[in-house]
Amino acid sequence: MKHISESIIGRKGSRIDKRAIADGDVLEWRNGEKPIFMSRETWYKHTGLDREEGVLAVPTLYTVPGWVITGFGAWNDDLSQKNPEFDIVSIYKSGEKFKDELYKALEMGNTKWSKRTKALLSYRTHVIDAATPIKVQ
Repeated sequence: MKHISESIIGRKGSRIDKRAIADGDVLEWRNGEKPIFMSRETWYKHTGLDREEGVLAVPTLYTVPGWVITGFGAWNDDLSQKNPEFDIVSIYKSGEKFKDELYKALEMGNTKWSKRTKALLSYRTHVIDAATPIKVQ
């Protein structure tokens, strides 16, 4: 995994920033929660809603839509946030291996929200199990 980290981070001493986040990556907040990043294009394609910088989705069976959505624009370029509890501390790169799983879950839509949520939870687990986290802060 050293090569992947080096390609994302760049030369030694460089900091990771928002540009390192890709569609489907699982991020880890300082509080331990792990949202899934969806780009503006992916979010719009599957919901018809626009968020300029994309969204972070926390899948949960405890809310009726099956997820809690936060706009990615609330994070600074260095992946910190106004509330340090939500600073991004690790990135689990999804790569292309699981992207179809993510897109199929999104295509389920709100009418099958509990199935979509279970599929997103499964997707998140697969990405986390397959990736070595890249530490940010």
